Amino acid sequence: MKRSYHRSRETQQKLLDAVIQLTKEKRYESITVQDVCRVAGVSTGSFYHQFGSKDDMVLVASQKIDWLLTQPFLDSVQDLPPLTALDHLLRRYVCYVQDEIGPVLSQYYHVLLDHPDAARRDMDWAYGQKILALISQAIEQGDLPQDLEASYLANLIMRQIRGLFLDWLVKGGAYSLLDAYEKDFQMFLRLARATP
Repeated sequence: MKRSYHRSRETQQKLLDAVIQLTKEKRYESITVQDVCRVAGVSTGSFYHQFGSKDDMVLVASQKIDWLLTQPFLDSVQDLPPLTALDHLLRRYVCYVQDEIGPVLSQYYHVLLDHPDAARRDMDWAYGQKILALISQAIEQGDLPQDLEASYLANLIMRQIRGLFLDWLVKGGAYSLLDAYEKDFQMFLRLARATP
């Protein structure tokens, strides 16, 4: 069973990598399932075993962010102060978008607009849960005001990140997403700490 799961995840990863590569070469709308399979080196049957459609694949590509929460990464931030760990977590997310799935991200938002029921709530993601846990720790340790609700702040930062991604896409990726994130995160901290 475990071997089958590993192969399935490996096939899924090949297909996701292929669509990301292809979106760097041509518009998503002109990419066919056959194109994706050819680049991935898998059959169309394997594609449809993994995904119901190209749009399903895009939704899964966006959820791949949870795969970045590897045990070595989690171990590396375990002993950091919560806000520093949060910064590392969000940087990893931003770099993943900027360096890996940027071209697919705009299609992801199109899919969500066409199928809003397909969207997962931020806190349903492992990433969202980790963000919530770190913000809760920061409040408990006094790094953020005690009167702020952790779930509100976690959702606020996810909306901020989403807005940053959308702005970056609208402007054609014309600026460093990481540099913009760093400024936005510092502003988030200043505003959160200044709350009366």
